[in-house]
Amino acid sequence: MAASFQLFYLPSVSLATLFLSSCTLVVYVKRSKKSQLLGMFLAHIVTYIFFASINLVTSSLSLLHFYSLLPCNPFLPLTVTSVEELTQQLVSVSGTSLALDRVFIMSTPVSYAKMSISSKVAALSLAVNATLSAILTVTLLRFPPVSENSTSTYDVIKYLTLFFNFTLLFEVLLNIIFCVQFGRYAKKQSATCKQTIQINHITLFLCASQTFFCVVPNALAIYNEHVEDSQLEWIDNVNQYNHVYFTANVLLSLLFTLHKIRQKPKGTQVVQSVTARSAPSK
Repeated sequence: MAASFQLFYLPSVSLATLFLSSCTLVVYVKRSKKSQLLGMFLAHIVTYIFFASINLVTSSLSLLHFYSLLPCNPFLPLTVTSVEELTQQLVSVSGTSLALDRVFIMSTPVSYAKMSISSKVAALSLAVNATLSAILTVTLLRFPPVSENSTSTYDVIKYLTLFFNFTLLFEVLLNIIFCVQFGRYAKKQSATCKQTIQINHITLFLCASQTFFCVVPNALAIYNEHVEDSQLEWIDNVNQYNHVYFTANVLLSLLFTLHKIRQKPKGTQVVQSVTARSAPSK
């Protein structure tokens, strides 16, 4: 039942995510200055587009494989799962970098602008994601799916999953730090323009969504793996839908972000504060 549901759910939600992320990119580019187009938010949107595109391909292949419309390949399910987990990792790295970008803008707004920190964080995010993609590509091409005597694809994916859990946790921690920083700033600047409220709303939503859809399910999975004598069956059932949760998280995050960046408060550009994380207005 779970497998058949995901077969039809994943292509549909991937297509919707691709459409929404493309719309978000268009709106952002139209409403931003040229100096803001090399920042971390643009890199995050591009990562969403890549995530949706790859998942649309992998989910479509799974659907075709299920109906025997592709040549029989016993390793296709493993390959699809590996690639889907990689795309989750890419979004997590990008989200962590975006959270780090927010912490920088609230901590050192002057240095943030002068040193082009957003562009540097974006470059770091893209470099890490390119490295992870290269590692998985080489692994799928050179190593056997499973092996007792040598390194296998399964072993590499296991380590990538550990890194994924770490980046998820780090992202939430950075988002919490940003919320605390923003809360202190908001108390001092209660009469500022509406863009500050929108930054707060987006940050809180991303943090809550990532925690509920990604961190909690992964924490339950880790708990079940390390408690040998009392594994809970309901946790195993929940973990069957981990990729479903993640795609839902991305889709909802895009819906909320697109809704916010389309709003244009009087006298200022919302996108400037939300995406470029410019220094707070006086």
